[in-house]
Amino acid sequence: RNRWPEADATRLLACNSDERKNYKYLSLVPTIATNNWRKHPSSGDDYPPYNRPASLVEYFANQVNLPENPWIILLDPDMLIRKPLDDLPVHLGNPVAQHYNHMDEQLKILAGKGWVKNPDLAQPVGVPIIIHWRDLKRIAPLWLELTEKIRNDPEAHKLVGWTAEMHSYALAAADLGIKHTMREDLMDRPPYEIIADPYTLHYDIRHDAPDFSWDKREYMHDILADAKTVMKLPTKSPNPRFTDVFVSINKALEDYRGTAVR
Repeated sequence: RNRWPEADATRLLACNSDERKNYKYLSLVPTIATNNWRKHPSSGDDYPPYNRPASLVEYFANQVNLPENPWIILLDPDMLIRKPLDDLPVHLGNPVAQHYNHMDEQLKILAGKGWVKNPDLAQPVGVPIIIHWRDLKRIAPLWLELTEKIRNDPEAHKLVGWTAEMHSYALAAADLGIKHTMREDLMDRPPYEIIADPYTLHYDIRHDAPDFSWDKREYMHDILADAKTVMKLPTKSPNPRFTDVFVSINKALEDYRGTAVR
């Protein structure tokens, strides 16, 4: 424990120069702006998740002074951290990641495409991922390359759809011989009843309760950040964690508005 007494959250914000000028939330959290790969610069393929590996490639290429702390935690923006992640057995060449068992069969098919040198090492992993920055720096370019291959292969594209970059990360790590320690307790999703004591909550899909329904896709950032009131909480929540997600979002919005007013 306490290997990381202080840790910084850094947002990699993919945007073009005009978007950067007009984006009023740039100072909301420590931010590094990167080029926007929402549309592939060569093919024009419209796939926003290109930005995940592409932004990391750019980050590592432009960072002269990389963090003294060698560990990076990869998270999605729609995740809440419930407890410290500093007690996990992570080492150089051996990241720790959440096991996503729904990826098993898809990865087997993709690994058989002949794109990677160590197909048997392909693991169904995803965020949160705790990884040494040297491992991530090696993975990022191949992650981007394999995302392009999946998106350009009709069979692979149909097989994994939106999650192409998630599968390409797993393939890139396998190609480099990087093996993850897979955990079942790093993340839980709605209705948050699967994992006894998860490290993070991932509010990526619809939340339904008898008196409540909410999906992140129905809310643009301006609607939430500029709203006059906070979100209403469910009164018939299936469990405390379900409510905690919205308590946490409201608290973050209130903190942001207070900072903006000052």
